[in-house]
Amino acid sequence: MNELLGVKHIVKSEETVKEFTRNYLKGIHDNIPKIMDVFFKLGHFFGKTADVETYEGAAQSICKLQYLQSPYSFWSIYNQFEKGYYLEAQVLYRHVLEAFIQMRYFHKYPSKLIDHINGSKRINFSVMFNEFSPGFYKLYYRKHISEAVHGLAIKDFYRVDRLNNRTIMGLEFNVDVASSIINQFIPLLFGFLNGFTLFFPQNTLSLNQEVTNNFTNSQEWLEYAMKSHKKANPNSLIWSNHMKELVTFI
Repeated sequence: MNELLGVKHIVKSEETVKEFTRNYLKGIHDNIPKIMDVFFKLGHFFGKTADVETYEGAAQSICKLQYLQSPYSFWSIYNQFEKGYYLEAQVLYRHVLEAFIQMRYFHKYPSKLIDHINGSKRINFSVMFNEFSPGFYKLYYRKHISEAVHGLAIKDFYRVDRLNNRTIMGLEFNVDVASSIINQFIPLLFGFLNGFTLFFPQNTLSLNQEVTNNFTNSQEWLEYAMKSHKKANPNSLIWSNHMKELVTFI
């Protein structure tokens, strides 16, 4: 009798998938942990922020909390991605994407934040996304990202192998799904790094040359990775352009 699937099997398959992931996507494994190290360190360099009693200060305080929490969420996504927990990584990705778009929106419209928080005048995510990348909400957020989180049919994409008519039991490396996760991850991480100097104009990054250099190098590698993906995947051009709009600050 074959051994039934259990925790022992799952733990073993985690290591197998991680090895496949690191070998197949070596450039990701070589660079993302270094970039994440920079992201965690940004919490030491906010500098002086505005009075929290002002609209600008309230919006900035939200940004500060997100920059203190989001590295943990990104690192969790990355670890889940490496081990083959693709749906779980996608679910958490939605969280940091929503955190990011709220920072962008309320940085631009700080007077709308308090009414949004207390519920007297909520701003829909469709409004926030369309402010910076018209069409992204309908094409990608609602159809793919949100549905996966809400447990609708698209979640089955991560557990059902339709090509071979089988349910995936345990964890398996899937290059298409893994690539999809990391290709979403990279531009959003780029957006967080890009936004730091805008959200915190009095930051103290310049006081630490090593972190400053690593910060710049991280931005450059992430942008290089985005351009490489766009060049190699012409079918994803529309999505790539939407993401670039979403994470690029003018």
